[in-house]
Amino acid sequence: MKIEAERWWKQAESDLETAEFNLNGRRLSAAAFYIQQSVEKALKALYLEMFSELLKTHNIVFLAGKLNLPENLIKICDNINPIYTATRYPDSAEFIPEENLFEEDLKMMLEGAQEILKWIKKRL
Repeated sequence: MKIEAERWWKQAESDLETAEFNLNGRRLSAAAFYIQQSVEKALKALYLEMFSELLKTHNIVFLAGKLNLPENLIKICDNINPIYTATRYPDSAEFIPEENLFEEDLKMMLEGAQEILKWIKKRL
């Protein structure tokens, strides 16, 4: 694995662990943010490995499309994608993320992120 890709991959794995830790601690907004970040960094690791360049975007659906992920994984990305903005910028949505996230939804997103990282790991 290329050095730059490895850096992004290791941080993706760490962010996934952080997401799980926060979910277990019921810090739902933090868990949501790190779920999105883990997927974004994993996708960027694969893109770096394949194309030796970094795409500067937070749109994980766009990244997944560029990498030709299977449709079921792109749907997972589509579900996770809006979390970045909502959890990072409280004025970007008409709700307060911490008050409107549900543990069961985040568990499903975490499982989806794990599935995406598993798929990417096989290709790195």
